[in-house]
Amino acid sequence: MSELAFRLSKTLTGKLNVHYQCPKCKEGLKNSLDDAGATDTCPKCNSSFVVPGAAKKKEFEIEQRRREAEEKAKKIEKLKEREEQKQAAIQVMQMEEQKEEAVNVQPTPVVPTNTARPSAKFEYPAIEIPIRRTFSESLLAVFGLVQFVWFTLFIFNKFERGMGRRFQDDNAIGATANATELGVLALAAWLNAIFVVLIFIYIKVSQQTRIQAIEAMKDEFR
Repeated sequence: MSELAFRLSKTLTGKLNVHYQCPKCKEGLKNSLDDAGATDTCPKCNSSFVVPGAAKKKEFEIEQRRREAEEKAKKIEKLKEREEQKQAAIQVMQMEEQKEEAVNVQPTPVVPTNTARPSAKFEYPAIEIPIRRTFSESLLAVFGLVQFVWFTLFIFNKFERGMGRRFQDDNAIGATANATELGVLALAAWLNAIFVVLIFIYIKVSQQTRIQAIEAMKDEFR
């Protein structure tokens, strides 16, 4: 039995309907395309027939499944693209955090591998000056003592050789000359004593300065 002639129409909701005529009474009938291929009865003559449009129904079903598959593939592709974008954003954030950590981390001080002990001059540069000052102070002290002893012996020798005997002379001119010479020698002895005293004062002040410098260096190394 051949299929009945039909035509299709679409409703406002997008649903397809099949329009055809009853094969017996020619009454115009309408069914949904979903009923195509099923047996139905004419409401006017009660004759039975098969609703036409089964091939069209199958064609529309295949097309609908194809569209659904395409839409599903598009959704999967969009989800995959969003996931890739999310992973890329996470990687960028991690790289930025690593850069910030690298900037904030203080560099580790490099410990010199040379284990040789440095010289005393390199390790304690300020101690060399007090040693030299002590040596110079010792030289000044020795010089002052030698100067004082030498000048004392010089005066004593000078007095013993002639000045003592000339003081006993009754000559007024000779006595005046001896007194003048004695005054000059006394002034020289006084100046020499002052010179020696200044040397020892300088030594004392230098020692105090050296002690203060050493204390300051100790505080600095602490």
